[in-house]
Amino acid sequence: MNISNKSGNYLAMTERRIITGINDSLGFFPVVSIIGPRLVGKTILAKQIPASFYF
Repeated sequence: MNISNKSGNYLAMTERRIITGINDSLGFFPVVSIIGPRLVGKTILAKQIPASFYF
């Protein structure tokens, strides 16, 4: 997902930071929850997590 706005690829960079944080958390905690309001991309974010974290 590549979203651009007036400040460049800010949203894409934020998304990568979030994915990194989720991957780090999955290495430490057995369960990580992705929560948020409707239509903000939770499912898209979850699909970007490596399959090795699923059981």
